[in-house]
Amino acid sequence: MEYIKELDKKYEIDPRPPLVEQPRVCARLSVAALQRNLAAHRAKNPQILLSGGKAEMAERLRSILEMRRMDMLVRDLVLGVWGEFEEEEDEDEKEKIIGN
Repeated sequence: MEYIKELDKKYEIDPRPPLVEQPRVCARLSVAALQRNLAAHRAKNPQILLSGGKAEMAERLRSILEMRRMDMLVRDLVLGVWGEFEEEEDEDEKEKIIGN
């Protein structure tokens, strides 16, 4: 439960546009967009690096967003609160976790 309470110290929990939420779009972002997104997550976690080449930054952001996506599923499961899922793949993950 402590892990869930500390999520807001790992990354931006609720990114708003122009920030992205979906890991799959990271490779298509510009360098400026990657830096903007990483900077928003770094504001919550100073260990997140802002430097590197485009591919490296895209992979770093993808990893953060994937971790965020899975953490949100676990958080909702533990707290017993299911938010609205934006994608079918999130519904699939929900089913895997709860075993339906």
